[in-house]
Amino acid sequence: MDDNIETRLAHKRLFADFLSWEDDDGWRLSDQLKDELADRDHKTNNILRILSNRVDIQNYRLRNWNAGVQKQLLERPTEYLPGLQDAIKEYLRSSEDFAGEFSKEDSEILVGLKGEFGDLEVSPRDLNSSHLGKLVKVYGIVTRCSLVRPKLVKSVHYCPDTGVTTSREYRDVTALTGLPTGSSYPTRDENGHLLVTEYGKCRYKDNQVIGLQELPETAPPGQLPHSVEIVLESDLVDSCKPGDRVAVVGIFRPLATASSGSTSGAYRSVVVGVSIERLTHDRYKWRGEDIQNIQGIASRYASIYGELAASA
Repeated sequence: MDDNIETRLAHKRLFADFLSWEDDDGWRLSDQLKDELADRDHKTNNILRILSNRVDIQNYRLRNWNAGVQKQLLERPTEYLPGLQDAIKEYLRSSEDFAGEFSKEDSEILVGLKGEFGDLEVSPRDLNSSHLGKLVKVYGIVTRCSLVRPKLVKSVHYCPDTGVTTSREYRDVTALTGLPTGSSYPTRDENGHLLVTEYGKCRYKDNQVIGLQELPETAPPGQLPHSVEIVLESDLVDSCKPGDRVAVVGIFRPLATASSGSTSGAYRSVVVGVSIERLTHDRYKWRGEDIQNIQGIASRYASIYGELAASA
């Protein structure tokens, strides 16, 4: 465990140089953070509100900075992504431009990658065991979306007998860091005293599973299309709907299935998404004047159906 901490700190120091690096066209990651994460007053430059806690970095920017590190990030994302997130979080906490907006203990920064991925751009049919543990980009069409459900991240418990408040964190096999903690929920402390859950202080994150099927034009003739499950969390949920063509960047991971206390040799695999890009867009984009006209008609007539019928 100490080696993992040292490795994460080393990667954090490594990516700290990326924050101050400038590309040939003048691009800086620090400038992108200022532009994308916060809505600012144009006159005073003060932060009006935080827009997001996610930053998407183009893959070629990392390659221009350090091709070796970029390759390792794609090959071993669970080792390198946490260090990149830690470096960005530390920068935001110490930067005067964000005025302590990310200084809270439970604040988190999520990093996604976009762009070209070379051999790691695949369809669900092309995914195999050689891609396990790597960062892949999967193209497909969404066939189903589960309901968005809250996943417990941290529970807080109060003991009325002792007056002590305790907490517990939870991780599953899709977590980026740490080992799975299991799903056992504490109801009593080590001395047998009853624990009361402080639901208002618990932390959750949204969780959704979608099915991604290979594009019809890429499927071999006469064969059934292949599919893969995509796990979306936090702000990525509800970012697509069935029928959308998307490109998902994520970590291809195996999930062991236990049966009767033993684990079989067959593993179910999923892609844990870190970014998602819609390749199809709505056919019509509503403009401001369109919305005003719709609202004006709705307020002018008691029954719009009656008016439409009378005009026929």
